[in-house]
Amino acid sequence: MSERIQIIKNRYEICMEGYELNLVPEKILCNAGCVYCTLSKTDLEGITEESNLIDVDELSGKLSELEQKRVYVGSNGDFFLQDTDISYDVLETLLEEGFPIMMITKGRISDEIISLLAKHAKNNPESVVPQISLPSLNEERTKLVEPGSASVEDRLSNVKRLVDVGLEYTTLISIPFFPGIDDNYQDLKELVSKGAELGVKYFKFAYVVMPEEKFDSLRKNDQLDKSLRLMTEDTRILIGKGKTADYKHRVETFENLKKIFNQFPNLKWGVCGPVLDPKMQGNEQGIPICDNFKEFYGF
Repeated sequence: MSERIQIIKNRYEICMEGYELNLVPEKILCNAGCVYCTLSKTDLEGITEESNLIDVDELSGKLSELEQKRVYVGSNGDFFLQDTDISYDVLETLLEEGFPIMMITKGRISDEIISLLAKHAKNNPESVVPQISLPSLNEERTKLVEPGSASVEDRLSNVKRLVDVGLEYTTLISIPFFPGIDDNYQDLKELVSKGAELGVKYFKFAYVVMPEEKFDSLRKNDQLDKSLRLMTEDTRILIGKGKTADYKHRVETFENLKKIFNQFPNLKWGVCGPVLDPKMQGNEQGIPICDNFKEFYGF
């Protein structure tokens, strides 16, 4: 197989100790084609180092050398958008070797993988934390911003099937959303309402951080151009820097989310600072996927 695996110490350690695990295909790291991301380019130089890569059949041996801490699956490149059939084998190996996983995807998860996850989470619900990325219920917007990703319908299907088999820590990740496109009160409320209707108990939010080199090409689209004009504040993220919505805009959205979740007292929500949470200004460490993993999920 041409795919190899990158397994490294988790760079998002501000929110979760453990490791990251990513598939590294021969040519393209991720097929999502998200307009805000640089990881879909065919040139992988600088993204991975040969010393971090192992063949798929070497995974079990590699895991035996590591502490049994949580593995964050798909942080760079989506497992369920790759042209590969090895995702099941990788996840099965991780779980059978005793490694709890947190996984994030914009793709469609097969019934076989959901059954696998449910089997291993049956006696230990904390061992599997699926995070489904869905910043908007608008299909036109989704195809514009994340053209290679699964449809809104397929992502909602992921959520329903995960919850229905008892994966109680299934999380709806509205990351990243775009100012002026995804963040009006009514759309946010409809997204939260839909997640709650499907049985989701956990939600995460953060704004996009747009690399400045992307601006010129994206301005050709009127809808994106209007959003880019609202991205006026410089901020740093793990893999570089870019622009995001200004502080006043973020505070307004933060307050709207508080109002929405006051209507859903049984749900738990969090934000990934410093891009959204006003309380996390000045945090130079990057944008965690969970502001504090154990506290957020109550482990």
